[in-house]
Amino acid sequence: MIEWADLHDAILYAIKIDPEEAKAELSLLLGYGAPIPLAGNNQVIEQPVMKALIQVQGLLMLIYPHKQPWGISPPKYILEANEPAMQANGQMILNLEMQTGDVIQIEAKAINLLACP
Repeated sequence: MIEWADLHDAILYAIKIDPEEAKAELSLLLGYGAPIPLAGNNQVIEQPVMKALIQVQGLLMLIYPHKQPWGISPPKYILEANEPAMQANGQMILNLEMQTGDVIQIEAKAINLLACP
C-alpha cells in the first residue's frame, strides 16, 4: 500500500485532464534503480521501483504554477504531499509542494492515491 508521505522525491511525469468528465490523473514515479532516459530531453533518471497514480474525480480546480521560486529542478520532483483535506463544503483539497517551491493545488469531490502494477 502506498501512503501520501511516500511521495517525497517522487517524479510527476504526466497530468491528464478530462474536462467533460471532470476527471484528472497525475502519473508518478517512485523509488529508484537502474538509469533510464527521460523522454523529451537528454536527462537520465533512475529506473522507478514503483509507479503511482493520483486519481481525481469531480475536478473543480487544478492550479499548476511554474514560477520555480526556489530554482529549477527538472524533472518535477515532489517535496511534500499530505493526505487530501476535506473542507467544510465537503470538497477535498490536495497540495503538492514541488522541489522548485511551486505548489500544485487540486480541489475535487474525490482524490485517491493508487499504486500501479
